[in-house]
Formats: sequence, structure tokens, C-alpha cells
Amino acid sequence: ATRKCGGVYLYSNQRGCDGGRLYYDGCAMIVCNGRVLAQARQFDVHDVEVVTATVDLDDVRSYRASIPSFGIQAADAAVAVGASRRFVRCDDVTLGGGPGANVTADGRRLHPRPEGSDEGIRLHKPEEECCLGPACWLWDFLRRSGAAGFFLPLSGGADSSATATIVGAMCNMVTAAAQADPEGEVAKECRRVCRMDGDDAAAAPSSWVPSSPQDMASRVFHTAFMGTDNSSEATLSRAKRLGEAIGSYHLSIKIDLMVEAILKVFQLTTGKMPRFSSRGGTISEDLALQNIQARL
Repeated sequence: ATRKCGGVYLYSNQRGCDGGRLYYDGCAMIVCNGRVLAQARQFDVHDVEVVTATVDLDDVRSYRASIPSFGIQAADAAVAVGASRRFVRCDDVTLGGGPGANVTADGRRLHPRPEGSDEGIRLHKPEEECCLGPACWLWDFLRRSGAAGFFLPLSGGADSSATATIVGAMCNMVTAAAQADPEGEVAKECRRVCRMDGDDAAAAPSSWVPSSPQDMASRVFHTAFMGTDNSSEATLSRAKRLGEAIGSYHLSIKIDLMVEAILKVFQLTTGKMPRFSSRGGTISEDLALQNIQARL
């Protein structure tokens, strides 16, 4: 709209969630005559982000005057003076040094330089949104719920690996914000969630922040590969290597006893024992046996 008609556009948007499953992205921005002067991040772990820009209102008048349909309106516009004016003009601003400091030796006035570059609207790719949005939501849930962290059965498959990667992205974002401002709100929340404040961290300094995303993940993220005799070495290796890359506290355990218990209950009830298709069973039996391990 401002590119077509001229003007200054201030867009303020909520970012984050409010206890539900819906996450609002940010992108608050300042636009002048169609040029994006400042834009807040689309996804971030901070509750509040403020963006500023210097705007010259004369640029708006000039822009509108260059449009024939707005020429008469711009020429007839009266300049507000005195108490009736509710904004600050560039002529009113002193850059510092007391009265007269914004005037050069030859009488020229110095003004704050308006933002001239067009940053353009910065939006993440759909793949990035699928990672960063849930990562910010997880952090918001973790710090508000009072939970000690997340537990994920990591099978090495696509679904659990993608979920683990999102938690890893959360740790990356929180660690970066905490290291940038060790006394900020994100750092304080990080110390509380990681139990590195108060009585839980007698030997830790009050300004502790994670040394790396893996350091934070080791304190709030627990993963476990729950395999059976039918699990492959490939999935076991993938789960272990992914856990190490993210930094989670990872365990590999066997759940054959639980699977056998369910099969015995089924056999006592129906008088039948399901078999894998490779051992003469049907496709339905094969799927049922696979789902037992997955649901446990």
C-alpha cells in the first residue's frame, strides 16, 4: 500500500504461543514508501523484540507529490506546528553537545540520517518454518510447564529423527540467545530449566550459560533406542549417532521381554501366535508384530 500511495507503515505482530498448540510468527516491520526499513525475526526465543528506523516525513511528501493523483493533496497539506503536532521532525532533533550542536560552521543543520536501504521482506523457506516454528513452541512449553525436559524413544526412523532434530534446533536457538546476553531473560530461563540456579547449582556461577547446544541438550533431552531381536544394526547405529550429534542423554535398551509378554497374552486369548511374513505369516500378522514394538 505504501509503495502505491506513499506513507509510513508500522506493523506489530504477536510472536509465540499462549498455552495452546498454535504458534504465531513475528515479522514486525517498518515500511516507508514501499521500502522495508526494519523487520523483526520471524521465529525467536525472546518474548519481545523491538525494531527501530529513522524516517524522514519529507520523503513521504515528495513521494506522494511525484504521483499525479496525489500532487494537489501533497501541495495543500499544511505543516503542523506547535502543540498541535504529535510527532518529532528531523529539524527538532539535536544530535548531542547542547544547543547549536546540530548546526555546522557554515550554518547547515545536521539531522539523523533516514534509513535509505530496502532490506526486503525476509521470510524463511517452508522447510525452515517446519523446524524453527515447532522448536520455538517447544521452548515456550518447556519453560512454562515446569517440566525437567523431554524424553523421546529414538528408533532411527524418519519420524523420531525429525522430532529429535527439532529439539536440537531449540537448543541451538536458546544457547545462542543465552550466550549473547548472559543476564537476559532467556539466559535466566535457561538456567532454571537446566537446574543451574538456586540450590540445584551450588558449584555453578550465577551467570552460567550452556557452552554449546549439545551441553544444553544433555541436560534437557533424553533419548532411548528400544529395540528387539528383530531390530537392525543400521537403525541402532543411526539412533546412537543422531543422539551424539544433538547431545542428548542416550540409552540403548532391549524390550524383548515386554513384546513376549504381549504375544503370550494374545496367544492365551486367541490360541494363535502371529508370525512375521518372512516366517510364513500373513501381511496383517507382520504389520501387527511391527506395531507392537512401535507402540511400546
